[in-house]
Amino acid sequence: MIKQYELELLNIIYGYKCNYECDGCCVGSNHIKNDVNDPDFEKTMNAIEMLPGVIKMKESDDPWQRGCITLLGGEPMMYWKTNIMPYARQIRKYFPNTNINIFSNGHLLYKHADEIIEFIDEINASISISKHVVGDMESKLGQHWQSNIFEFLNNSRIHKIHNEHYHVKNNVNANIHIYDGGDKWFTWYRVDSENKIKPYASKNPARSMRYGCASGSACSALFENRLYKCSSLASLPGLLKNLNQENDQDWEHYLNYPYVDILSVDPDKLQFFADTFGKPISQCDMCNDQPANVIRWTDRKQSNILKV
Repeated sequence: MIKQYELELLNIIYGYKCNYECDGCCVGSNHIKNDVNDPDFEKTMNAIEMLPGVIKMKESDDPWQRGCITLLGGEPMMYWKTNIMPYARQIRKYFPNTNINIFSNGHLLYKHADEIIEFIDEINASISISKHVVGDMESKLGQHWQSNIFEFLNNSRIHKIHNEHYHVKNNVNANIHIYDGGDKWFTWYRVDSENKIKPYASKNPARSMRYGCASGSACSALFENRLYKCSSLASLPGLLKNLNQENDQDWEHYLNYPYVDILSVDPDKLQFFADTFGKPISQCDMCNDQPANVIRWTDRKQSNILKV
């Protein structure tokens, strides 16, 4: 029998496509414009069904202390009906008490406000709206974002608690949070003189985790049926394939991360995942290890987010 391991945070990756092109995107959406290398839908659905036999999400009587599964991309509004709604329903079916979070840059929510609100009300899910452009609100992009968010949040079915927290009226379990990213925007690869992405290869995994871990040490990620330590490792194979770098020897060590196949679990790999969760391992050194390379969110401009 496979031993279950408890998680607080799990990201499930649904696709790469996004309406933004943020420098250093933790899943590589700034390099990908199509869905050719997106996770396979059926494999992902099957993996969600099998997940409870492998992991359990943290339980608590306090909903704010429960484990959370986040749907991560990409921009969810580019996958809303095809992926987000079925994945979220599947998660709710197999994780009835777990918090479900849908992470969005918020720019397109206003176009489908009624449908979104109805859905998160139905399954008790939340949306986190990221202020990607918080440092450049006077730009054209920043002004559009503010206008669109204002329209979405002023829907008659949304109740305001304060400027960063809203919920669907009469349902405190369907929350909308405004997220400004804190102080730092981490980067997990560099770009060389030939415009190819390369690992930092710092040889100091602990330092790289401190200054380059975009996913955060407490996160893990599912890509199709493959469970990884973080979203960047999970997204790496598809990103490199899209860039025709899947045979780049500089990435070989990182592509060899011993992920857990949820549909055919190797107990040794699952034990490795559990033993190293939240801890630096050799593959962590692909990320930046220099504090000087960490970008403050408030320093990011439209040019770092949207290429026009």
